[in-house]
Amino acid sequence: MRELDDVLCWTEEARPDHGISFLGSDGWEFWSYQRLAEKAGLMAGALAESGVEPEDVVVSVLPSGPQFVVTFFGAMLAGATVSPVAPAAVWHQSSQYNTHLTRVLGVARPKKVVAGANKAGQFADAVAAAGSELVSYEDLMANGRPFRTAPSDLALLQLTSGSSGNPRGVRVSRLALANNMRAIHRWLDLADRPRSAHWMPFHHDMGLIGGLLMPAVHQSDCWSLRPGDFVRDPLTYLRCFGEAGGAEIGTMPNFGLEQVIRRVTPDRLAGLDFSGWRSVVVGAERLDPVIFEQFTDLLAPFGFRRSALTPAYGLAEATLAVNGLSRLREPRYVRLDEDGRAVDTSDTHGALIGCGTPLDGVDVRIVDEGGDPVPEGMVGEIVVSSTSLADGYVSGVADSASLTAFAESELKTGDAGLVLGGELFPVGRLGDSMKIRGRALFAEDLEVALRELGLPGHTVAVLLGTRRTEPVAVAVLEEVPENMVAQVTKLLAQLTAGVAIDVVCGPFRTIERTTSGKPRRRTMWQRYLAGALSPLDAGTPG
Repeated sequence: MRELDDVLCWTEEARPDHGISFLGSDGWEFWSYQRLAEKAGLMAGALAESGVEPEDVVVSVLPSGPQFVVTFFGAMLAGATVSPVAPAAVWHQSSQYNTHLTRVLGVARPKKVVAGANKAGQFADAVAAAGSELVSYEDLMANGRPFRTAPSDLALLQLTSGSSGNPRGVRVSRLALANNMRAIHRWLDLADRPRSAHWMPFHHDMGLIGGLLMPAVHQSDCWSLRPGDFVRDPLTYLRCFGEAGGAEIGTMPNFGLEQVIRRVTPDRLAGLDFSGWRSVVVGAERLDPVIFEQFTDLLAPFGFRRSALTPAYGLAEATLAVNGLSRLREPRYVRLDEDGRAVDTSDTHGALIGCGTPLDGVDVRIVDEGGDPVPEGMVGEIVVSSTSLADGYVSGVADSASLTAFAESELKTGDAGLVLGGELFPVGRLGDSMKIRGRALFAEDLEVALRELGLPGHTVAVLLGTRRTEPVAVAVLEEVPENMVAQVTKLLAQLTAGVAIDVVCGPFRTIERTTSGKPRRRTMWQRYLAGALSPLDAGTPG
């Protein structure tokens, strides 16, 4: 498909009869692709008039919505490289956001930073410190004229921060972006331009590419919610799929499935029909088979098929998608036996979910600490080679605390996983693990186990490390009843074979998270060592 060769191709023949419906305070608002393309052309002219030149970087701090879409494609039409940054709403304290924004802009070094007029004043100091210029969306659109020039070879500067919290700018070329989108198109069989609905934020790679760029290049109808809308009431999102003429493709992390399970009861689903929901791509974090089964059990009486759950693995350094389960295949579960080798299991508790085979143009290897291949079914580091690999980090600088690194034509992901029968089973971050009696213990495994006590996934994070030469497992809990602490301590003691256990309880937002919602384990570990996270319960089981 020609439109997959160039992410801007759709703007040349934009359709008036298809578009994106955005959920706002007054309900759904439909923006046709023709309208979005016309506005993007005006934005391109305004940016060019304001001094943006080809290859400059333009940062958007706009929330997901039509203004973001217009700014994103407008910057591309002006020949600039776009760098989406999480808006202030993601952070609960403006001072923390300004600190984050100052660091991010120091990496991106943009020519312009585009914000909404009602928010621009909040960012002035951070933008000035970075030597950039802050402009409001409204002022730009008031002075726009149609314009387009040759697009930049560098399509995206995708900002990502791991558990260390140090921002990195991933350089995604136009070619890598096109290759990954083409691979996603083939994997999900999108030739019929299916309708979709999404709530992941546009500053996140999964929300940007899966929730905006894929629908746009196909000019397929799409419903777009902001994350807050989904969290407040996931039923709003489910209705996009369950009502007549609804969406067929969706994307979300494991957290999204859990929100649906916790917030939506069967009686609220009455009258909805999910038989047309052909795929919900689930990725971006460790996947939990228990949650998969509970989600299926909730929606199956209303037509949802288990085969619609589509586990996937990817990361920004590979543009987005690396592996994905083939359409209409049901997820496969494995566990590790006493020798550390994967075997199939029907028991969902503590199992790993298969994320399918590599997409077109992708090769995945599992290697040991020395870089040598490990036997099939054994855990090692996931190493990726792909036609969609990014061109490294901005200025060639990586986060020294991160295990993710580009090495010649490959990407060392810093993720642990195994391959069985050609299918990838991600395990967790190597940096969030420790070896106990010769076996690797992952923070994600312990979090999955704690969720089975009844703790919501977003209220628990596990930190693993060494304190004064002693291995320690720390459970950080948010808004958890005190009577749960003893259960948490007991279960961690059973799972960690004599490792010292600490439990830290606190209010909402005690767990620090990245802008994509993942725990900042390394940052919290440093705070724990410094005494800024005080343990409520501590002990070394006998």
